[in-house]
Amino acid sequence: MEELQRLFGMEKATIIQAQIKPPDPTNDAQDRLIWHKSRTGKYSVKEGYRQLSLLEQQRIPTPRNIGVQWEVINGWKFIVPKVKLFLWRMLSGALPIANNLHRRITTISPLCQRCGQENEYEAHCFFFCPGSRRVWFQGQLDLRTHDQPLDIIQAFTQTTSLLDEDGIKLFSYTLWELWKGRNEVVMQHKRFDPTKITRAVNNWMRGDVLERQQNQDHQQLLKIPGYEVSKEDWQLVVDASWQQSGEAGMAYLLYELGNVSE
Repeated sequence: MEELQRLFGMEKATIIQAQIKPPDPTNDAQDRLIWHKSRTGKYSVKEGYRQLSLLEQQRIPTPRNIGVQWEVINGWKFIVPKVKLFLWRMLSGALPIANNLHRRITTISPLCQRCGQENEYEAHCFFFCPGSRRVWFQGQLDLRTHDQPLDIIQAFTQTTSLLDEDGIKLFSYTLWELWKGRNEVVMQHKRFDPTKITRAVNNWMRGDVLERQQNQDHQQLLKIPGYEVSKEDWQLVVDASWQQSGEAGMAYLLYELGNVSE
């Protein structure tokens, strides 16, 4: 039903579903592929080329024109580049989700490998699959997945328009970790673990808070009376101490700042 709603909308999907009849158990006829552009029902390279030429002449616009969305995402300096690239691929339909692969290679099943209940398109993968629903339910973001549109661009735009910077971070990192968790199921045959995903998202957020606090501390220390440390020298000292002992290195730097010589 989700797939019908995504393709035709709620009203038409309801009409279609009402007209679907259960299979006749007495009819043992086998299904067969038919090329409906041909009078014989058989596909030919010549006919396929002709249809492609007609589409080119009509210049049918793509429904996934995400130029505006990409400009917005690219302006989010608070999101790391690899996650921004992932968001762009998600919105442009470039992720190797089962439904996208099935359109190119019909032998690949379009079903979601996590739940096996619906075709795996973007909105199902990130919002409607039971595993994804559990992640959003136990996360910090108050996101009601049953209210999400079936179109991923509309869902993404609608949600991010209501969030502040921290909310957008939380939303983006959750999508990223959901995708990684889904890939572990499909490619490595691991169990989908919503708790692990939530923990990874929380680590992202804690890292952002720590980085923000460090930047504030840097600015305060550069203004301490009696110490003249240039921004370039400060950065070198921070990098050297941080690589050695992490937070302990930062504590050592704060204590020894007065002994730093030119």
